[in-house]
Amino acid sequence: MLWQVHTLNFCTLSKNPHCGHYITPAHDLSEIQTAEIIASTLLPSTDCTVRFYHYSHSENSTSARLVVILRTLRNGDDDRILWDKTVTQSFLWHRVEVTFSTSVKSKIVFQYVAIDEAHVPQTAVDDLSFSVTCAHDPDNSELPVTPEPTMTPATATPMTDAPPASPTVNPCKENEFYCWRSDGVTCIAAGTQCNYVLDCPLGEDEETCGPCNFENGQCQWSDISVGPNKWQWVKASNNTDLPTDHNTGTGHYMQTYIMDPSKNEAVFQSPSLPISSGYCQLLFHFLMGAGNAGNLSLILQKGEEDRKLLWSRSSSTSAQWVPEHLPLGKQEQPYRIIFSSQTSLRQDDSRSTTRTIALDDISFHNCEKDYQPPDFSLATCSFEKDLCGWIQGAADDLDWERWSGPNETPNAGPPGDHTSGNGYYLYIKSSSHSKKGDTAHLKSPLSPPTGPDGYCFMFWYHMFGATVGSLRMSIYDISSNHITSMWQRQGSQGNEWHMAQSHVQLTEVHQILIEASVGGLSGHIAVDDLSVTKGACAPTEGICDFEEGDCGWIQQTDDDLDWIRVSGNNVQSKSRPGFDHTTNTTNGYFFYVESAPTHVQGHTARMTSPLLQTGDAKCLQLWYYMEGQGTGTLNVYQQFSDKDRPLLVTQSGEQGGLWRFAQTPLTVSGSNYRIVVEGITGQTEQGVIALDDVQFSDYPCTASGQCDFEVNFCSWMNLLEEDDADWLRAQAGTGNHTRPSVDHTTNTSTGYYLYMDSSVGTWGDTAMILSEIFTPDSRGHCFTFWYHMYGYNVGTLKLYKNNRTAHNSGNKFGQIVWEESGDQGDVWRKANVYVAYREPFWFIFEFLKGEAPKGSIAIDDIHIFPGPCDSYTTPPTPHHHDTVGIGVGVGVTLFVIFTVGAVLFVLNKKTKRESTLEDDILDSNFSYSHFDCNMTGLTSTGEDSNSSDLGNISFSADGNDTSFA
Repeated sequence: MLWQVHTLNFCTLSKNPHCGHYITPAHDLSEIQTAEIIASTLLPSTDCTVRFYHYSHSENSTSARLVVILRTLRNGDDDRILWDKTVTQSFLWHRVEVTFSTSVKSKIVFQYVAIDEAHVPQTAVDDLSFSVTCAHDPDNSELPVTPEPTMTPATATPMTDAPPASPTVNPCKENEFYCWRSDGVTCIAAGTQCNYVLDCPLGEDEETCGPCNFENGQCQWSDISVGPNKWQWVKASNNTDLPTDHNTGTGHYMQTYIMDPSKNEAVFQSPSLPISSGYCQLLFHFLMGAGNAGNLSLILQKGEEDRKLLWSRSSSTSAQWVPEHLPLGKQEQPYRIIFSSQTSLRQDDSRSTTRTIALDDISFHNCEKDYQPPDFSLATCSFEKDLCGWIQGAADDLDWERWSGPNETPNAGPPGDHTSGNGYYLYIKSSSHSKKGDTAHLKSPLSPPTGPDGYCFMFWYHMFGATVGSLRMSIYDISSNHITSMWQRQGSQGNEWHMAQSHVQLTEVHQILIEASVGGLSGHIAVDDLSVTKGACAPTEGICDFEEGDCGWIQQTDDDLDWIRVSGNNVQSKSRPGFDHTTNTTNGYFFYVESAPTHVQGHTARMTSPLLQTGDAKCLQLWYYMEGQGTGTLNVYQQFSDKDRPLLVTQSGEQGGLWRFAQTPLTVSGSNYRIVVEGITGQTEQGVIALDDVQFSDYPCTASGQCDFEVNFCSWMNLLEEDDADWLRAQAGTGNHTRPSVDHTTNTSTGYYLYMDSSVGTWGDTAMILSEIFTPDSRGHCFTFWYHMYGYNVGTLKLYKNNRTAHNSGNKFGQIVWEESGDQGDVWRKANVYVAYREPFWFIFEFLKGEAPKGSIAIDDIHIFPGPCDSYTTPPTPHHHDTVGIGVGVGVTLFVIFTVGAVLFVLNKKTKRESTLEDDILDSNFSYSHFDCNMTGLTSTGEDSNSSDLGNISFSADGNDTSFA
């Protein structure tokens, strides 16, 4: 039986670009059917690879086989099977690579064997090729009839103008390797070749084992592409796509040569690589030019079918060579590295252009089997001099930049580093060249297994700006190629440095990754002062995040249920949070109220803090999570004794499936106290109540429903997924001229407020902040706030109210209850809104950017109280203008009294004189100033403001407000 060439059936019907030919056995009806096709003669070689694609299909089980044989004798008596495959029902083309070595001449034979087949299976072979390391006999001589003496294997001459990669004469002994480029005759032990260590003076022993700068050829790296697209060995010049290589500027590199963009890939493969240590890293340099079609991937191959994608990049590097350090991990058997340049361009897509992709200077580091890593504590870095062994990830679109001092973007980034304020830090910069979602990776040196105690990784971060992206710290397990998120944040975190830490425990070699992503044009992310210490992370004073335990909190025994400490990884109920608040990952810990086998409404779970000394803290802060239909109630008490237990915080029902913040002033008394957290089950077992990050602060804070923004956002939070930008909290004296120069609370440049800058974003962009959920009251509620809108076409400020009924019916934001647009002057103005609900409700502020690029909108001093707005007395704000006004008013009043008294005295002295007190006497002697009254609706922020608020001005003469609408 013979092999014959077949043409695809549809080739004659059209000009189909996928038309082609293949070979298949020509079947006959004999019981044993065998077909052979024999390749041309090969010279002796130590590393030759034959590649081909095969197709097979059989309707029933079959004994037919396809075999690849290495033949060294003409009659086949010394045949050696290299590959053997049973014909199966695959319906697909499969790619095969077979690597072999031989010390004599040989031929590759494809043999098909079918025994007594009732239904003849279909088998085909296509795209047969040999690697450049195979040495072909130019005379294609016949194989000998009897065995010949063995010869020293030769290395194939590459299909380039490269010099030979090995000597033709070996003066060394049989068990030695000849360093042929070194002076004299230098021989080393044969076992030291290909061990990742340069034993020859000029490194010849490792030249064909993976490392390559391509100056002396391809170092047995080979193009194994199937189809017209290839990798080529190129010498840099002014006439090449890339005028310089990475190494010398005028040297050689490898470049993709795309003949047909519609074909998928060009493949470049390493020689067989030796086993390696767990700390082995590959360093290569690559360049991806302009164009919008194509990417570069790196694959690790072990055996025929075991392939693992380690790395990929699709974005351009412009005209720069970029280094990439890639951990390969421990390899316990020979393996190969494959670079795949892929294109996704259709032939009819003339608008796209394929980009130039090039490789240079491939090397291996710390790969020797007995390599011992340095102490991982050396990964500590403040970036004062360099990156301290940390490296940039090159699969990303951005790099971390080392910087000192403030950056050039206003209202974004830190004013200085964390270490001293004058040193260096790393940051990613949002700019017009970057787009949302672009990332930058920072990678640590490889770390050994941590041992049972692990280590604490701590760093400081700064995330500030209206469109800040996200920051994540992860652990990369080299052996499993798995990344685990340990900590993350998203959006603006305030204009200050924050500390983050994570307890790492891992039994494998691993790497710390710090990843930052772009959120928009205004918002930078910075990191500084990375440190590693042995053991668990030290607790932060005054705060319990439950990461290392319960912090001494005790379960009470007179309740029905317990609070349970869990992480998001072992959450079973759909209602429980899948992540904690501290780390915002599934690995973080929190407490939640356990579920009983039989749900009973009203069952309680209580736990108490350690005993606290009075006067040590002024404010209690905590994060809570309440989700699910029929969620119960969370109560927080300050317990001085069994009978003295004031309620500090209470929340009931569904809270939106997110971690919410609560804070409350602590009562100061003469006795010590404990904090009691009580969870009460609701109507159904679907509701969940969870608690995290309990903190005792020395700073005073406002109670629920009030916020002056002097310390934090209180319970207000940015809606990260629903809008285009974040509201920012800022100090009055730190902004541009369009922001308020003073806050409303203190009327000074040191006070704080929330604001949105009109220079950020585009016309129509929105920014939203969400309030806590308020409990209804039969009297209704008055919601008051102060706002500042300054700048031409600055935009619009809206206030929404919403409740669960409206929200669950699809009304996401609720009803607009107040709205103001445009320039309202450089003044703080007051707004009152009355709402009446019979169910829990909340508010949303929305900023809608106007057309103009300058201006800002700010809010301050939010307060909600039960009852109508006209029943609430606003205490006078102690502004310095008011003090002057009061003084002037008192002086004028005394002057009037003195004048009237004098007039009466003079008139009294005159006999029977008719006296009349004319109105114009007061008019001519009373010097009126708008600061004489408590005009709480209008507070000037300038030295001489003529603005007035006719919509809502409150005058106060005797402590009671009167509003003029």
